[in-house]
Amino acid sequence: MYIYRFARMSVSRQRNKIPSAGWHAALDTKLNFGSSARMLVQRCEPLKGRPRLSVCMTLANKITIARLCLVPLFGFYAWQYGASVVNGRPDEWMRLIAILLFILAAAMDGLDGFIARRFDQRSRLGAILDPVADKGLVFTAILVLALTNWADSFPIWFPIAVIGRDVILAIGFLFLSKSIGRVVIRPSKIGKAATLLQITSILWLLLGIARVGQIYLIALATLFTVASGLGYVADGLRQAREASHANR
Repeated sequence: MYIYRFARMSVSRQRNKIPSAGWHAALDTKLNFGSSARMLVQRCEPLKGRPRLSVCMTLANKITIARLCLVPLFGFYAWQYGASVVNGRPDEWMRLIAILLFILAAAMDGLDGFIARRFDQRSRLGAILDPVADKGLVFTAILVLALTNWADSFPIWFPIAVIGRDVILAIGFLFLSKSIGRVVIRPSKIGKAATLLQITSILWLLLGIARVGQIYLIALATLFTVASGLGYVADGLRQAREASHANR
């Protein structure tokens, strides 16, 4: 009420200086400014004609951060189960907790992406955190299953292929960024299939499903991983050629 009276007094003092057609708009602007600012902070939505905030703590971003927090928890319980196997007293509770944490983190991956797309909550922060959470979960699971004494483990060439591909792509991205400036990363269907096969392979080993088919699933995941890496390298070389031709 006091804000309303103050705004009315402020506008009435200058009413003679503002054309009659515009003083109502001036009053509306003063009264609505505070509520619009609060709406921007609470809902993380851009005002009309304004760009979205680069760092916005949306629901999708909160889920992604929670997913990041699950990664070290999963790694801890998975590693502890491997240690209990070495001691000759496998702790099945540790194994069960590790499996549930991995499934929860993988399910939240799809949830935060759906919320970001459905409710237009895509932001620069989410674009950074989401792949970090994805790679953190996959890398942690692959390394733990390759290096610890779970009943089933990955052959050493699987983590080399998965982690080696991403290391090569990261180095190539940095090199191209310095060489041509802007690099466009286009997610491919083969890359998405490789990620799905990697997660399926991890779950296959965590759950101890049919050991006979494990090696074939892991080999297929490796094949798609390498193929997707070659596809990204080819796309990077194409962007480098196009930038070179444009600078001539």
